Amino acid sequence: MYHFKIYGNNQLLSRPKIAIHASRETPARLSLPAQKLFKILLKLGLAIGGGWHSPLEKQLLELYQPAAQTDLLIFIAKKFANYRLPIHLKWAYDREKIAIVEPAIEQVRISRITVGLRDRLIDDLIDRHLFLYIHPDGKLAKRFQKMRERQKIIYVMDHPENREFIVPGVRLIDNETASDILAN
Repeated sequence: MYHFKIYGNNQLLSRPKIAIHASRETPARLSLPAQKLFKILLKLGLAIGGGWHSPLEKQLLELYQPAAQTDLLIFIAKKFANYRLPIHLKWAYDREKIAIVEPAIEQVRISRITVGLRDRLIDDLIDRHLFLYIHPDGKLAKRFQKMRERQKIIYVMDHPENREFIVPGVRLIDNETASDILAN
């Protein structure tokens, strides 16, 4: 059993939500397709969540603008008191478009344990997961498999780099099918 705290708009957890995942080693050629897909998701009125820690996830977070119809769930792996919201998101926090979810921990710094707790919160609180890129030998590949076993709704960005993870039960997503997320 674990506990967590929410800062910002705690009502966002009751909205339709999807988590975004991308391996740290995402090839640069996937950046533009991922950005285009993310811009479509920003118009769907979802709550988009994640740890926002890989380079591609950070790029996507930079695209969040006041015109977005989507809200953000930011899952952190340290105490909220030691977290610094990216300056370009202050307006969104002030307008209650962000919920920051912290595992109830006392640790000031990020550790393997707090990252594990953060990831568990994401996996437990969100049923839909979009994988933009999964490095075949990385930690995210193991997490992908665990989510399949837990029967989460899994989307994989339709791109040749992801062919290894296009398996039965996984839904391909691209710019044309992005709005299908709301149909499930």
